[in-house]
Amino acid sequence: AGEHDDNPDGRIAEDIRVTTESAVELGQALFYCILLFFTFVAVLWRISGTVHVDIGGTVIAIPGYMVFVALTYSAIGTSLALWAGFPLVGASNLRQTVEANFRFGLARAREYSESIALIGGDSDERTHLQNLLRGVRHGWERQTYGLVRIIVFTTAYGVLANPFPLLVAAPRYILGYITLGTLMQTAQAFSQVTAALAFPVDNLSGIALWRASVERVMALQNALAGLEEKLGANRIEVTHEGNSLQLAGVHVMEHDATPVMQEITARIEPGEHVLIEGKTPICHKLILAIVGLWPWGAGKVTLPAGANIFTATDRPYLPVGTLGEAVCYPMTLGACTPDDINSALHRVGLGEWAGQLGVTENWETVLSVAQRQRLSFARMLLHRPDWIFLSEATNALEPPAQREMAELLVKEFPSATVVAVGRAGLFDGFFQRVLHVEAETASGGMASGKTRVATPI
Repeated sequence: AGEHDDNPDGRIAEDIRVTTESAVELGQALFYCILLFFTFVAVLWRISGTVHVDIGGTVIAIPGYMVFVALTYSAIGTSLALWAGFPLVGASNLRQTVEANFRFGLARAREYSESIALIGGDSDERTHLQNLLRGVRHGWERQTYGLVRIIVFTTAYGVLANPFPLLVAAPRYILGYITLGTLMQTAQAFSQVTAALAFPVDNLSGIALWRASVERVMALQNALAGLEEKLGANRIEVTHEGNSLQLAGVHVMEHDATPVMQEITARIEPGEHVLIEGKTPICHKLILAIVGLWPWGAGKVTLPAGANIFTATDRPYLPVGTLGEAVCYPMTLGACTPDDINSALHRVGLGEWAGQLGVTENWETVLSVAQRQRLSFARMLLHRPDWIFLSEATNALEPPAQREMAELLVKEFPSATVVAVGRAGLFDGFFQRVLHVEAETASGGMASGKTRVATPI
């Protein structure tokens, strides 16, 4: 989400945890301080007596003067504490950010370790991780500096808090207005009141960490909320009615409203096999716009009412879990029988995995890209869709395997509508027509999408 898109998963997990846990701890400490204050402020008011101050010949009586002294002392201390702790907020925010970046870098290096080693990029990756680690060290150095400032101040504040009430009340004791016992009671009550009012001082580091986490969470929330504002009028309208797919003046844009393709108008009837031809990134965005996952742009997409839609991409997502769960996803395992899953795996050429439905693995790393694409077709067999969208869903397969998948679609889904992104030669004879998508020209001109008829099967 713009400038706030660094590791949103870390913000959701770590920052929200810190925000909620710290809020509970700080709330508990604040409640205790409130009880402590109201318990001892009345005692301090009563035993501190009344002091008379001569101002320009006018004598002013100040009852419970030690209470006002305690309030003034605490106000000054809190103000200085906030000044001392101000750098800690930014330092805590920086530390959390660089730590999240470092964790993300390590996870990404582990995920692509084989590819990095094969291409000989281990040296560059090591340098990148070292730079991230230096960022972590710098973040901790800044936070340590902020903590040292707070520790020095809070230590000095705590040391002065003990003798200060004795020094203030000592003149009345020396003049004989109060006894030694009253002096000690005054000092004790003063200490308790200032301890209660010292909540910001005593919890300054916790407040700084909590505030930094709150700022990061709120920045993410504001960035997400800002997406709706950025859309404004540049939104592709998606509705569900009728029995055909209609594109009316659809114009796909980037997040910043930069046009990426020329306006397209088309109609796809049930049972048609249509190939969308053009630059792959643009065509992929068009597929996303059709299924309602890319709102940036203009125009209207009308999907068939009640359509059972299945979308397959070049890198299908496989959740960590059993193989059976990965094949059934996003349905639950209980929605598919083992026989159905095994049959689907055999029909897509993954029969060797049929006996491992209960094995738990990170299947995205176990299976090759080609095997994952075959597994996506196995999912399709279990879901039984009537509208199928393919975005480079077979680009990792050899031509014979691509023809196998095309034959599978014809055999298993004879009445389904298939809309695919790929090259003109893909699935020879499978597509009935080709919808050509043009990239947006530098002049920003618009034109209707060009359609040409392909050789029917």
